[in-house]
Amino acid sequence: MNKIRQPLHFVLLPLTILIVACATPLSFSQTSASPTATNRTPSLTRLIGMYTTTITQQEIASAHNTRISFQVQPGSWNFVLRSDGYYTLTTSSHPYGMSYVGEGTYTITGNQFISKDANCWEYYGNAGHFATYMWSLQGKQLRFTTVKDACLSRQFVFTLHPWLLQT
Repeated sequence: MNKIRQPLHFVLLPLTILIVACATPLSFSQTSASPTATNRTPSLTRLIGMYTTTITQQEIASAHNTRISFQVQPGSWNFVLRSDGYYTLTTSSHPYGMSYVGEGTYTITGNQFISKDANCWEYYGNAGHFATYMWSLQGKQLRFTTVKDACLSRQFVFTLHPWLLQT
């Protein structure tokens, strides 16, 4: 009888573990690779939504920077902070269609906003991957102050004006 139980133990135990693992739904708190695992704070809940701002041609020209003049278009800009830790910073005012200077993941720690995106990597190398800002939300106005960001276009759009919460 022991000779039968021993081989069954080696088959049934891994099979039981596999069934339990597959039957247990994953949540963000169980997966360390999820960007929201570090994002679930009261601050994040306050920030989720779509924000807008408007940038004028005069403001772009006053930056006196060819990279900003090339990448940033005048008009309405949308800044979307999703609950899954993903953000986009886009405009539909570009002559060739939608344009963006920021798209990637973010984390919130207190009043610090840290973004990781690959958009600025092509121009600024590894220094363009990450940006750190301090944020404040007063009513429906979200403001950013640069701590560190090598991407001048993203920095320009993030900090030029307050962002007005739409949804």
